Amino acid sequence: MNSVNVIGKLIWDVKTSDVSFVGTDSVVLNNCISYRTTSKNEHYATIPITVWGARAEMLAKYFKKGDRIAITGELRSNKRKIGDEEYIFTYIHVDKIGFVESKPKDGNDACPADGEDIAS
Repeated sequence: MNSVNVIGKLIWDVKTSDVSFVGTDSVVLNNCISYRTTSKNEHYATIPITVWGARAEMLAKYFKKGDRIAITGELRSNKRKIGDEEYIFTYIHVDKIGFVESKPKDGNDACPADGEDIAS
């Protein structure tokens, strides 16, 4: 089983992109999460995340750069050729998103409760 759970902070501005495949339109959101490692000194690591469809739209609606977020997903990797070199990029394909901190409610867009998955 390939399952990853991470709690960390979004490090880039949160924005979605529209993508089209053969006959299918979707939305994708790419970002990175910074999280504290288990080492004794204050060391942080970052890992890219990719979120698709309704989850991407919900993340863009309720989260912004610097917000703490809980995600569950699976590790995936892609090969990319840049110039003459071939690289392998590892990222988390996000399956679940949850709040870690309370979010202010603005009356129009009440957000889900803390820890609640906002797009399963």
